[in-house]
Parts: sequence; C-alpha cells; structure tokens
Amino acid sequence: MQFNKLSFWSLLSDIDINTITIPIIQRAYTQGGREEDSKIEEKGGKFLNRLLEALENKSKPILLDFIYGSKIKKQFFPLDGQQRLTTLFLLYWYIAQKENKLDNNVISTLKKFTYKTRQSSRYFCEHLCQYTVSSNRKEKLSDTIKNEKWYISYSWNSDPSIRSMLSMLDKIDIALKNNDSLYWDILTTDIENCPITFFSTSLEELNLTDDLYIKMNARGLELTDFEKIKAEFNQKIDEEKWDEKKDLTQKFGHRIDTIWTDLFWKYKNEKSLIDDALVNFIAGIAIYNYAIHYTSDEKNEIEERIKKLANKPEEVSPEDFNKIGYDYLVNCLNLYAQNNYNIINTKTDLWNYKRENNTLFESFIIDKPDNKDKITYPMRILFFAQTEYLLRNSFEQEKFDEWMRVVRNIIENSTADSATTFISAITLIKELSAGTNDIYNYLLTATIKAGYGKKQIEQEIIKARIILSNPNVNKQVIFDTEDTNFCKGDIDFVLYCINYDINNISSFDTESLTKLKDIIKDELDINEKMTDDFKRAFLTIKDNDYYNKNWFSWSSSFECHKRYLLDKNSDLVSYFAKSKDFTIKNYLKDLLTQRMITKSFAEIADTYSIPAGMPKWKVKLIKGEIKFFGATYILIPNDDSYCLLAWQRRPSKEEQVEEISND
Repeated sequence: MQFNKLSFWSLLSDIDINTITIPIIQRAYTQGGREEDSKIEEKGGKFLNRLLEALENKSKPILLDFIYGSKIKKQFFPLDGQQRLTTLFLLYWYIAQKENKLDNNVISTLKKFTYKTRQSSRYFCEHLCQYTVSSNRKEKLSDTIKNEKWYISYSWNSDPSIRSMLSMLDKIDIALKNNDSLYWDILTTDIENCPITFFSTSLEELNLTDDLYIKMNARGLELTDFEKIKAEFNQKIDEEKWDEKKDLTQKFGHRIDTIWTDLFWKYKNEKSLIDDALVNFIAGIAIYNYAIHYTSDEKNEIEERIKKLANKPEEVSPEDFNKIGYDYLVNCLNLYAQNNYNIINTKTDLWNYKRENNTLFESFIIDKPDNKDKITYPMRILFFAQTEYLLRNSFEQEKFDEWMRVVRNIIENSTADSATTFISAITLIKELSAGTNDIYNYLLTATIKAGYGKKQIEQEIIKARIILSNPNVNKQVIFDTEDTNFCKGDIDFVLYCINYDINNISSFDTESLTKLKDIIKDELDINEKMTDDFKRAFLTIKDNDYYNKNWFSWSSSFECHKRYLLDKNSDLVSYFAKSKDFTIKNYLKDLLTQRMITKSFAEIADTYSIPAGMPKWKVKLIKGEIKFFGATYILIPNDDSYCLLAWQRRPSKEEQVEEISND
C-alpha cells in the first residue's frame, strides 16, 4: 500500500478533497485534556511540545505516525489520526490569526476540516476558522472565545470535544502568545521544508463503517442506535437542504444536541442514555406520517412499515420522512421541548390508554416492545390527538379535556388493533382536529367524512347536542355517566333506559340520568363480580328467564341444557346493553327502571309476586332461600323439575354441581 507524505496544509489544499470529516463513529477529541483523566492531558501536552519543538528547531522536523482513512465522494474520513489532525487544525488556526493570515482563501481552506461526531463541534470549528483574537485581551484565550456572541455556551459547554479544544488552545496560547517568531509560511510551503509532516493514504477500496473502524482501531466507540440514526438524519438533512435557510440554533443537528436532549434527559435509562426515548419518539412520529399521508395504492407497503416501526422502533430511518414529515417531526419536538407539555395530564380518566401515573408523553416514549409495557395502537392514537390539540391551540384545560374525552370514547368503542384500523383512526382524528378547541360545537356543525368509529361519532354528536342545550346542568352528568366502567364512553343504552328521544332535546331528563348513573356507579361498577341480589332481581323480569337470552349449550354429562347465569357486570354490557335485539335489551332496561324506584335489587326480589306455575327451584333462588354462591352456570332439564348450579363451564361430576329441587 502506498503512503503519501503530507503536511496538514497540503492535505487541506488537496483539490480532490472537499472536506476532512471526523466521522460520527469517532470518539470526542481529548488531547486538550479531560477533567477526569490527567493522563490524557499529559499525553496531549507532550504531543504539543513535540510540535512546538519542531517549529523552533527546523533542523529537527517531526514525522508523525501514519494517518489513514477512507475517501468517499471527495470526503476524507480519518480512521486513525483524528486526535493529531484536530491538534494540528487548532495550531494552524492559532498561528494564522496571530500572524494576520486569515484571508478568505485561508478561512475557506481551514473550513474543510470538520466534525460529524456532534453538530456543535462542527459549528464551533466553522466559527473558529474566521475568528481573530483581540490583541489587547487579558484573560485566557478560552474565556475570550466563550465571551464572544457567536459562542453558544448552553450547548457548546457540554460538548466534550469543544471543551478539550478550548483547553488545547489555552496551551498553545501560553506557548506562543509572546513568541515573535513567524511560522505560517514554513507550515504552508512545500512538503520538504515543512517541519511537521505525516504519511497518509486513502482506503478507497473499503466502505467506512463502525465495524471496520473498531477492527482497525480498538479505541473506537461502538455507536448506539440513536447515534447511527442521528448521523443518518444529519446527512440526509444536509443532502436535501431541509435546514438550509434556518439559523444555527434552529437546525436539527444543533437542537438534537441541546434543547431536545434536555427534553428527554429526565427519561434517560439506567446507563444515563436518552437514546431509547428519543428513538421511540422519532419512530412514533414516522408512524403518524405514514398514517396521515396514506394512499390506497401504497396500502400493503405502508401497513407493513407501520407494523415494523411499532415493533422495532430502532429501525427508523431518515427514509421514513419526506420534507413534510420532517417538518412535522421538528414541530412536535419543538412543541414538547419549548412548552413543557411533556408533563401535562387530562383531568379526564384515560383508562388504560396510558401507563399508570405517567403522562401520555411518557407512555409514548418509554416503549418496551418486548414486554407487557409495549405501547398499543390506542395509546398512539391518544398521543396523536393530544399533539394535534397542542399544535393548534393555546392550552386551555377544559377544552383540552373535552377533546381528549371525545377521542377516548371513540377509541374505546371502536377497533384499533392493527395497522389498518390504526390508519383509519388517525385519518378520523386528523379530520376532527380542526375542531380541537371546541369539539362539541364542531361535531354539531361539521360533516364528518372519515368512516372510522361511525356509530360512536353519531353518539358523540347526540351527547354534544345534550351538553350544549344546557351546559351548566347537563355536561357533568353526561361526563360522570360515560366515565363509569359500565358505559366506558358509550351511553346509548343509558339514554334508552331514560327514554330519551334524539329528535326531541326536551325529552332529556337530567334527574333520571343522574339517578341511573348513581345506581350504575354504586352497584354495578363497585363490584367486578355480579352479586347474588342482582341475579335474584334479574330473574323477576319478564318471563323470569334472562339466562335464556345469552349463551347456552347442551350438557351430555347431565343430559340437560346449560345456560350462563352471568359472572361479571361487564357481561350485562356484552349480552344485554349492546344487543341489537330490543327484546333482549329490554330485560336489562326493565330491571334498571324498576331499580330507579326501589331501594335495592334485593327489594325487587323480596317484594316480587311469584306467578302461578313457577318451578319451586326458581322461587327458592328469587326469594334467597337458596344462595347462588357466585354460580355462573345453570343446568335445567326439559321438565323444569330441578336445576343444577355450576361454577365451571363444563361440569361432569355430581360434586361439581349443586342441585335445587322442586321439593
């Protein structure tokens, strides 16, 4: 392999090289020193002394170790030699500005040396190239630089490479500030006379990767998923010129190392890394972009990509974004970083659509796809709804809660368990978001085109009409009713129970709804299991056979029909409240209507007049002479001569049932 003898200036001046780029895979510059490692500082100091000795004694030039790298599209990426090249860059700049050599040509040549490990390092070097130090300064060089308007202290002070560069500049300044010797011409002349040279080569036949670097240089740092993504984003943003017209402080590379890092810092993992949280956020926004800009001809491809990113967010790529998507990502990051919206919560119960005690923001970024904490599609939809509100409005708690409540109700009573249904839901929420700041008025005036959640949308319109007809009276009782576990946002059955006519707003009876809501909340919500008193009362309704109105089968073991007595109060919703058969729906309506005029379900059963011909076993159950003891199944022969209570779905032995006879 052929090595070329070069000086730092000849390397920079090579017409076949546009930039000398310290790649993302390199560690930070350290030769200037680190507070936590005095050995590094001592080593860097010795290297600087060797350079200065070569300048002072031209008869003893220094030939540095080999510097090699990869040359790709006129960019030279050092695989080894980053530390030495950076120190040379600082020395050349210092001498150039000290000897008043910083003309346009020198500045543009020095600017060919750049960093990609951090955008802050890159911008610092760019500014330094064209900076001339005041001749009458009294403070340290590093302090002078830090006091300049172009120095962004809150960002650059935390960059380890910049801190080390400033430290090295102080060392150079101490050595050369009062030295009247002139070095620039000798440093930029022909190679044979330059006192500081090195051998270099370009490994053009190899691709630059972090694996290659680690094999060649054991000091290399293995990149995290986020570092790789960040590098890819910076490259695409530069290529597409997405940030071309932005000020430095508004550019992606700057903000991701500063204000956006601050946003995610409180969510760092046990290794003090924010990578997972930030990658989850970026992948989540990519998923929204796909859903928002979905087209039918890309259906399969988009759905597969959404599923992939939902399960493996670390595979997100700049290729998941176009300019519109990129702008949306930046807007979302700025929104949560600048307004502290990551800590907001609704006063509305969002049920299981966020992790306990976490905000929606936290639930969105702390995604663990490999365990039970995986973020669900409904959670993603809720966070999208929150973000749409915040992007469109100044925050107002009441309006925000009303918006989130409507979205919650739609999600709960619709299906959102796949990429297909997720896209449909996002399409609807995007359409509804035009009315985020006054959702109830919007529902009454807009024509909703999206087909997702159509039935629940119709109900939300009904509720909006009731609420707006008398907000001070009606709103809270509607909210309290839909917040019950029994209703979970769907109050269609409850309105049916109080005989509300959707075509006649005056038929809405606040008092009746309040009474029914209290019964549901106090007696059906408080216990997960259905009580024996409720089952007793339910047996008094219509033909005393509510168990015939849901599930039944044949028991071969006992040669009779087996019915479901119901187990949980949620069974009432599944089998009765949501039934499309009004004959079945009326069983539960009649019972609840009676309960509204009595003290308890027990009283309904206790005061019930037994009809002639009712089997004795049924009388015993209604009147409480025999307890259900939580039985969930009942087996009844065709002649009604007895019944068997069972506690499991497939009883097969006598000891698994309890007989109630007609004796």
